[in-house]
Amino acid sequence: MSSHRSASVSKSKSKSKSRSKSKSLSLSKLEVKLAATSSLAKYSSSSKKAASAGAKFSTSSLKKFSTSSKAAATSSKKAASAAASKSAASAAAKAKSASSVAAVAALLKTTAVTTTTTTKSSTATTTTSSKTTTTSKSTTAAAAASSAATTTNKKGLGYNTASFTTAFGSSIGWVYNWGQDADGTLYPGVEYVPMLWGSGSESTWIAAATQAIEEGATALLAYNEPDYSAQANLTPARAASGWKTYMEPFYGKAKLISPAITNSAGKPGSSSLACDDPPAADHDLISTGIGSPWMDQFLGNCSSCHIDAIAMHWYDSATNTGYINAYFDDAATRWGKKIWVTEYAGSGTVAQQQTFLEYANAYFEDTAAIEKYGAFGDFAGTFVNSNGSLTALGTTYKNAI
Repeated sequence: MSSHRSASVSKSKSKSKSRSKSKSLSLSKLEVKLAATSSLAKYSSSSKKAASAGAKFSTSSLKKFSTSSKAAATSSKKAASAAASKSAASAAAKAKSASSVAAVAALLKTTAVTTTTTTKSSTATTTTSSKTTTTSKSTTAAAAASSAATTTNKKGLGYNTASFTTAFGSSIGWVYNWGQDADGTLYPGVEYVPMLWGSGSESTWIAAATQAIEEGATALLAYNEPDYSAQANLTPARAASGWKTYMEPFYGKAKLISPAITNSAGKPGSSSLACDDPPAADHDLISTGIGSPWMDQFLGNCSSCHIDAIAMHWYDSATNTGYINAYFDDAATRWGKKIWVTEYAGSGTVAQQQTFLEYANAYFEDTAAIEKYGAFGDFAGTFVNSNGSLTALGTTYKNAI
């Protein structure tokens, strides 16, 4: 995710007989450029889907949140290590924490972002979890019962808890959880789309994707933010190699969606680091580019690949609506493919975020090049309350088209 998240948070949750899963989500660079006159201040912290649409905050707020997040991440990593004994991909997984999401949401509610439409102030990009455990029979049955034929509904959601998606009813047509199985029962008619999160989950992918297609999935998502070191962290060449081995076999069986890139490098085609990029020392892939330059190189390494759409993320100030138009319009023109916006959020007050969602959703619906879009996200403290009921922001997202 662009302007990369500043804190890492995590949660581990145990399943009963059928399996034990560890969900990790790291909220790795929460930063916001506050426009004062012509100068911008950058804040960053190292470690990273804490599942929440976040924002960059003042230096003192960021330090406090980062400190508590690191402690939560340390505790969760120990729990994950014990619970995910046979899952090699667990090490590459993002951490997701309901409590951390609530913390981010609380900060979002009290933090006003004072930036102009020309200032690109990024949201707190919360990381998400790659799930690689084998699907149990009970989960398979639940996913099969809830999966439906392809829907024309563009709007979707990223989620951690399957039951939290039901409050959105038929207002959404598809969902994903950065994993390989639905992990619960979805609202009837909502399609589950599995993801090959990173190299650590490749070993279970072929079987999981085959099963998902049998249960009604019509599309497959590839690597999550491979251009960012705290996420899938793959060079364009390595991602292209993985695509040919693990995604290409499903050509003709489902739509194949490209790796999802951050918006860290600004507009497609940009070779400079703009829009709140992490420092070079903080990014392992700086030499191969991040954001759009990374995608250019990936496509160059995968020229014979069958890629049906490009997956992209967008995080910035809720008031910077001009940037969202320019970013996706340029992407559609440059690559000549449909776009899946699999993560997006605008930072600001709740009212500003509501206005942003109404604007962004209308733009996505009216833009032919945007094939699917799903906000970040359906988490307790963000779009839903802890009991699964919708928050004010969640209600706006449900109704905004």
